[in-house]
Amino acid sequence: MTQNIEGSWSREKVFQYDGVEIINEDYDPRIKVTTDLIVSKRTGQVMGLRSTSSGDVLFDGTNYWFLVPLGAGRTGPIYKTHGETVAIDNFDIDGFQYEEAA
Repeated sequence: MTQNIEGSWSREKVFQYDGVEIINEDYDPRIKVTTDLIVSKRTGQVMGLRSTSSGDVLFDGTNYWFLVPLGAGRTGPIYKTHGETVAIDNFDIDGFQYEEAA
């Protein structure tokens, strides 16, 4: 739901860009953006948020969710759950250790 493919998941259903009305194919009413979007200093246009990527942590207001990457760096383990989004209870903005369930 948070991939920019045919528009921007973080923008409204219809928006203006460079004077053109855009029908946003990535709009989903289940998503609530809770931050102000950035205005480009170069173009003056409102910018959408980036797509989610492997290793991102999402917060839904109650729980933290981790988009599990393939592995933990060059020397770390390969995760069996890679590509899944799993609930985590030990998130720390300064870093955390993902403990894959056995």
